[in-house]
Amino acid sequence: EVIVSGTGYSYGMTVNDAFFGVKTGKPLDPQYYQLNIGWNGAPLKPYAGEPRNIANFIKFVDGIGKANLPTYNSNNRYHFVIEVPKDAGKLSFGVSDGGFDENAGQYNIAIYSVKETKADSCKNNEIQSTPPLKCANAVFLKNQETKRYAFSTGKPVNNKEGGWLKSPNIVGADANYYNRARWCMTTYRNIYQFQNKETKRYLFSTGSKHTGSDGNEGGWLKSPTIVGADANYYNRAQWTLIKRGDAYMLKNQKTNRYLFSTGKKHTGADGKEGGWLKSPNIVGADANYYNRARWCMTTYRNIYQFQNKETKRYLFSTGSKHTGSDGNEGGWLKSPTIVGADANYYNRAQWTLIKRGDAYMLKNLKTNRYLFSTGKKHTGADGNEGGWLKSPELVGADANYYNRALWYIVK
Repeated sequence: EVIVSGTGYSYGMTVNDAFFGVKTGKPLDPQYYQLNIGWNGAPLKPYAGEPRNIANFIKFVDGIGKANLPTYNSNNRYHFVIEVPKDAGKLSFGVSDGGFDENAGQYNIAIYSVKETKADSCKNNEIQSTPPLKCANAVFLKNQETKRYAFSTGKPVNNKEGGWLKSPNIVGADANYYNRARWCMTTYRNIYQFQNKETKRYLFSTGSKHTGSDGNEGGWLKSPTIVGADANYYNRAQWTLIKRGDAYMLKNQKTNRYLFSTGKKHTGADGKEGGWLKSPNIVGADANYYNRARWCMTTYRNIYQFQNKETKRYLFSTGSKHTGSDGNEGGWLKSPTIVGADANYYNRAQWTLIKRGDAYMLKNLKTNRYLFSTGKKHTGADGNEGGWLKSPELVGADANYYNRALWYIVK
């Protein structure tokens, strides 16, 4: 397990970190100006080049999973797992270059051994611990609905407890008694840990892993408790924060139509309509009537959800999953409709954004279909069609026919 940070310059005065040029966020060269690794029998030397690049030996990247290269991090800090020969002996690190007399800067490297495990299921193959993180700041965690604070009960940690089975519960208190509602929040690449300021215990999630769509357990009465553990066992003390950002309008590059949510406004809890079979269509309107073309875009690790600002409905892809190459369905006339559902059933409200010039394609994570604008191109001023009742529907097409799957995101 390797954690590397720091920058320097080895390609003229161009600053690079362990993998990328700082200015561009891209590798400076496929062979040089990045982190090298050597060991007994394969020592580092000038012009060693690509064979010694550490990227060749990466098996797991924190925050991504199985990969051989991290994504660019503006903090220039990377956390990953490499595999080296069992008889490698002493490891050595350096920057890939030929001449070093004009280089400057440094890499800060921490390494940890990772025990190999053999198991029948993937869940036992996760990295089971992470090195301690420095405290950033103390915060309160107050529930928006109940107005209660996340509060750490039990005695403070003073030695290793060997697990969480006897860890004290986290409760919802009405005040910050004895500073036990104050938490130290540390972050690394959108992953957060919360350690109680007073008890030194971590906010820790017990119980089985939840799978499937949100709400499929039918309630919280049998939900497992949150406890205050003395360590980050099996990464169960790591959390993500999903930002609820501003509202956006999505305008089709080809048809000049806005992504528009029809039907009645959804009220109440997600999923109470019981499915999407009767969900109203999403259409391509010529204007932002009643703010129904405004969408709240939320993101987590390059996965996006779009919830309409007015109707509270999610952009949802119906129909069968597309398989094979783009365009093998021969057009969009039989493509399934896009609807506004009241919940993210089966993750069909999750999308990826693919940038094409100054526009984007939205591809559904579950169905592999593109958000596609049908009908004639709108011309003239916004609103000259007088409403959306005759606006053409949007579908989930298998390809970007005639650039009708390209969208502008207008803030």
